[in-house]
Amino acid sequence: MRPERIPLFPLNVVLLPGAELPLHIFEPRYRQMVKDCLEEKSEFGMLLALDKGIARVGCTAEIVQVTKRYDDGRMDILTTGRAPFRVVELFTEDPLLEGYVDYLEDRETPGNPRIQRDLVELFEACHTLIFDDYPKNLDGAASEALSYLVAAALPMDLLWKQQILELRSEADRQERLSLLSRCRRAADGPIVEAADPRASVRSGPPGATRSVPSRVGAASTEERGYAPACWRKRTRIELALASRPGGSRNGNP
Repeated sequence: MRPERIPLFPLNVVLLPGAELPLHIFEPRYRQMVKDCLEEKSEFGMLLALDKGIARVGCTAEIVQVTKRYDDGRMDILTTGRAPFRVVELFTEDPLLEGYVDYLEDRETPGNPRIQRDLVELFEACHTLIFDDYPKNLDGAASEALSYLVAAALPMDLLWKQQILELRSEADRQERLSLLSRCRRAADGPIVEAADPRASVRSGPPGATRSVPSRVGAASTEERGYAPACWRKRTRIELALASRPGGSRNGNP
């Protein structure tokens, strides 16, 4: 059973269930947090940090491996996303942010096989073009985890990833991701044409957003400046998919 009060790690990245996230840990408070989690075999909470505050919905991270330890106490770790949660109450008295959380369960909503099929086709095409390799993680993947797999694997705007994390049914997540196939923007424009992502961002405590990816070493594609080139490549694929016969059958373009 997961604890109700957990340490929180605000960061400019969205961790999704099942996704891997390598981190370079150097601040003393987070080094102690990692040490405690390893000793207690517990998880910590990842929250998206933005200029205006932190999101209230996040995902717990399990430390699956310490890949490197440095003489000065820094360390490289590999984490995996586990359980979505919503922060009920924040505790800011100590240097390490903590919070009471409610763990979020999915609603059982029947999926749309057509949307799922289109999403798989889009994912295969985009992944192959962007990474010059066919996605191997589709084999054996559970249908209820498809949306998380797609959103984690492809470079995507952080607020879109946050929105996927906050949706509480696999059918809703797949439908939202299927909007990618109806992109009509120019190659250098936004990845999607529709919808203002409504992530539940609230003002965080002072200093909650100080840990940014360029400092803590979160290995996200966005922070490496990789995403814009991917958008240009991927938009060509999306336009081709959307313009094929029946390509926009999930909704009006």
